[in-house]
Amino acid sequence: MSKIYSTLLLTFFLGAFIASAQGATCGTYAKYTNKNYVTGDIVLYTNGKNYIATRNNPGYDPIISTYYWSPYACTPPAPALPLCSSFPKYTNKNYVTGDIVSYTNGKGYKATYNNPGYDPIISTYYWSPYACTASTPSIPTPTPTPTPPALPLCSSYPKYTNKNYVTGDIVFYTNGKGYKATYNNPGYDPIISTYYWSPHACTASTPTPTPTPTPTPTPTPTPTPTPTPTPTTVINAKSCSYADVAAAVGFASAGTTVKIPAGNCSWGSQQLNVSGGVYLQGAGQDVTIIRRVGSVSNTAYLVAYNCSNGKRAIFSNMTLVGNGNGSIQDKGLGLLNGCVDFKVSDSKFTNFVFSAIYVGDAAGQRGVIYKNNFINNYSADLKNLGYGVVVYGGGAWPALSLGSKNAVFVEDNNFSGNRHNIASNNGSVYVFRYNTVIGQDPAKDYAMTDSHGLSSSPRGSRSYEIYNNTYSTNISGGLQRSAIGIRGGDGVIFNNKATATISRTIELMVEGFSCGPSGTKGPDQIRSLYIWNNQANPQNGYTTNGIENTCPASIELNVDYFLSPRPGYVPYTYPNPLRAI
Repeated sequence: MSKIYSTLLLTFFLGAFIASAQGATCGTYAKYTNKNYVTGDIVLYTNGKNYIATRNNPGYDPIISTYYWSPYACTPPAPALPLCSSFPKYTNKNYVTGDIVSYTNGKGYKATYNNPGYDPIISTYYWSPYACTASTPSIPTPTPTPTPPALPLCSSYPKYTNKNYVTGDIVFYTNGKGYKATYNNPGYDPIISTYYWSPHACTASTPTPTPTPTPTPTPTPTPTPTPTPTPTTVINAKSCSYADVAAAVGFASAGTTVKIPAGNCSWGSQQLNVSGGVYLQGAGQDVTIIRRVGSVSNTAYLVAYNCSNGKRAIFSNMTLVGNGNGSIQDKGLGLLNGCVDFKVSDSKFTNFVFSAIYVGDAAGQRGVIYKNNFINNYSADLKNLGYGVVVYGGGAWPALSLGSKNAVFVEDNNFSGNRHNIASNNGSVYVFRYNTVIGQDPAKDYAMTDSHGLSSSPRGSRSYEIYNNTYSTNISGGLQRSAIGIRGGDGVIFNNKATATISRTIELMVEGFSCGPSGTKGPDQIRSLYIWNNQANPQNGYTTNGIENTCPASIELNVDYFLSPRPGYVPYTYPNPLRAI
């Protein structure tokens, strides 16, 4: 082989290598200087580009001596992200699609849809994370840590009892720790009511030294029994299909979490029955999707918990989708037979004609439903039903216990396009707070929040606490009938916001009997309702707090309802402590 041919062949293969190579990030190679280079050396030239030596050379210029150099592909450096703090700080104001804000957690968020200032880390339908760089905090020069003074013994403080405490009181709790009252309270439990108490630094009592034990004679060994296997705490379903999930639930014992993987699965007309104590967890909202496809009766659910064994129900991180057919009154999640301390979170419920979540039918139900999306659970073809959350109390009529943990709590959720976003009946007890509610055209002629009087059930609604909610609409014309419609029961309604597109902030009605004559009272009607500090549009023509009283003969001001805070009322701890358990 001739020397010239060998040189040409080497040049061909080297050129092919250079054309196909993808180098490291541009700027990571040594800068070009006027020195000797050998074949294969890579340099960063003054024009910001990279070049590779195709032949040895004494430092020829890469963009002039192209016989000795060839361009070398490299990856441009990723552009620097803007500082999150360079965007406007998030405030409770109107935002339009595309707006970018710096949130209190130091991160950036971008408005996916127009919204009136919904919280970016709660209203994830309206906001998405936006890539930006958090400001680098300056690191101060550390100073020597002084030796802390000796802490007092926790046992030196008075023991906690169920009595009145004032801000600053310190108590010795049964767990051996100290707690300090952050606010006045009538003896709330320090480890539950964390809004009213904070841990207080103190030293646990010094235990009595353990005496040196007397040596025990070595016993005659006996055969060790084979231990009973401990139940697995997590079972992973093979897929989101009904058969695989039902199989996993069938193997689960109390305290087991069944994880349902990502997927989009039709369960046909089947109902998944789950015992209390078995927890269902998907891979994420709109990641694990379970669909009802086919006709079912209005007593059927997609997922039904039976809590008659006294154990908790926990459901999270998935999407349930109904038929969306007005002739099929389907339901999503059922929490049945006395569920206590349940929680439902981080999920989406859509297109169920009867209800997305049904809590019933027993006395003493309590739990929390939070950070979920309830979308379009209503059919305009049916013009009935269509609830986000239903609470039915089983006919019991408990003593009024406002401000306690004994209720179904619905907090920090997004509701849109449902007929009644919450509906109640038959001795129900619920708290509806810190929710975002948006009315849509199909259901604009109904109350967005509901409490039944005596009607289709043996009893009406028992009590409700409705506060710190934001009501608005996305309708093409006219007005939403009302934000809150009360037909019976007792409670408190305060600090709610309603836009001018809603006719009445609060509508008071009777149900189950005819209005009047004056002084006429009906069973389970409003008897003790306190209303204060609700936002309303005065141009809509209704009284203080945007109230329309449709039956003043039976629902009498300062007899049955009052325009002032309820004496002695303190809202239950927010967020609900069950969320952390």
